[in-house]
Amino acid sequence: MVWIIVLTYVVAAVLSFGAYAIARRGERQFNTADPAEAENQRLLKRLWLVIGVTLLVFALSRQFNLQTLLIQLARDKASSQGWYGDRRGYQIAFIILTATIGVSGTVGLGLILGRVIGRVALAVAGFGMLVSFAVIRAASFHYVDKVLSLGGMFRVNWVLEIGGIVLIIVSTITWRRAEQQLLSSALASTAATDQSAPAEPVAGRKS
Repeated sequence: MVWIIVLTYVVAAVLSFGAYAIARRGERQFNTADPAEAENQRLLKRLWLVIGVTLLVFALSRQFNLQTLLIQLARDKASSQGWYGDRRGYQIAFIILTATIGVSGTVGLGLILGRVIGRVALAVAGFGMLVSFAVIRAASFHYVDKVLSLGGMFRVNWVLEIGGIVLIIVSTITWRRAEQQLLSSALASTAATDQSAPAEPVAGRKS
């Protein structure tokens, strides 16, 4: 099952980098014709780049089990410093802090994206799910781990993780189609404007 999750991460990352390239091209396309839309494309370009890089990091973490290694290092550090027995309180505080930061970050991202949030709402939701899920798993809270491991073959953590990735994949596909239509309309409008512009008179030669 792990290799399936890694594969979906890679697919989502490739699609996100493809969306980044399209938004970059759109930024250049609208730079002079529509500066406001060029700014929208710039925001989308940055969003897709951040999502793509993060997905690659998560894929590597899954493939090489880096998160488990970090958790074990944290446990060893807590044991050596003598506060491992009180870890539950720290873990609860960590989860509350993570939830607060996650909600605040999602709202903040929505405010930053502004007018374009409707175009990539699924991607933002999926990205928020994956980041929050990864951080909460890193807390290694016993009862949370038990809940996430429920479900037999279709464990809760796999459903949540793959669900977030699928949201991003669906968003890249739907956004790509809408973006291509937007770029096509812009090209058609530019061509129509050029054709309707009067030709400049050619100056005659002086005798």
